[in-house]
Amino acid sequence: MKKMTETKISKVEVKNQKSIKKANKSIKKCTKSKKNSNVLNSDKPVKVLQEKDFSTKHFVYILECSDGTYYTGWTTNLEKRINAHNTGKGAKYTRGRTPVKMVYFEELNSKCEALSREFAIKKLKRNEKELLIK
Repeated sequence: MKKMTETKISKVEVKNQKSIKKANKSIKKCTKSKKNSNVLNSDKPVKVLQEKDFSTKHFVYILECSDGTYYTGWTTNLEKRINAHNTGKGAKYTRGRTPVKMVYFEELNSKCEALSREFAIKKLKRNEKELLIK
C-alpha cells in the first residue's frame, strides 16, 4: 500500500484565508474602473437635480475607550463623530465606555476604500493595532 501524505490545514488557517480573500475582493471592487455615467446615448435634454461633491474625504479612526479597549470606525466628519460617541449617540459598543479619545485616523478618498481599510484594521490583533497607533 502506498502511504498518502496530506497536509492538514487547521480551521483557523482556512478562516484566515477566507477573510484575506474577502478583503482582496472588496479592494478590487474599489479599484475597478467604472463606466463614465455622464455619457448619454440619447439626444433628450437631461435635468440635473443635484451635483454631487466627489471631493468628500472619508476617514477611518481608532478610539480608545475608557476601559482601555479599542473601537474602529469610519466617517466623513471626525469631530462630529467623536462627539456622537462621547454623548452616547455613537456606536452601541462605545455607549457604555465613555469618554472615548481618538488615538489614530487615516484619510481616504472614497467610502469603498475607507470601509475596506476599516475591515482590515478590525482584523488586526490588539498588539498590531498598538503598533499602527505609534
